[in-house]
Amino acid sequence: LGTIKPGQDPEKVYKLLDQIATETDPIDVRFGPMRRFPNTTIFFLDIEPDEKIKDLQRKLIDSGIEFEPSPFPFEPHCTIKLRGATYIRDVRNMLSFKYQSGIVTLNTMSVYNHEEAILNPRLLHRANLGKQKS
Repeated sequence: LGTIKPGQDPEKVYKLLDQIATETDPIDVRFGPMRRFPNTTIFFLDIEPDEKIKDLQRKLIDSGIEFEPSPFPFEPHCTIKLRGATYIRDVRNMLSFKYQSGIVTLNTMSVYNHEEAILNPRLLHRANLGKQKS
């Protein structure tokens, strides 16, 4: 999935996201190890296990929300460093960082507008995963 295609009714998109979120239980994962996407300055932590995140992606694809195509295969991850200069010393330090997290619960889906400022995205909508308790 790429970004949400412009021109769609935001309220309709948010309603569909809310429905998917309600039907999706919170997802327990672990983060680790540090990796780098090839030929980029993007460093990230793997997400393990990733099958429930891939299931969520399939629900989004089948939702009727239109997305821009992505030139990259879907790989669930947690971005640590996105932009900026990267020096060889920094690459070695980032990739040698040993991290294995405890269990982390992913319990929200969020939509951000990052066109105006990639370093200061604006939250547009947040949906809690799982049925909400009354």
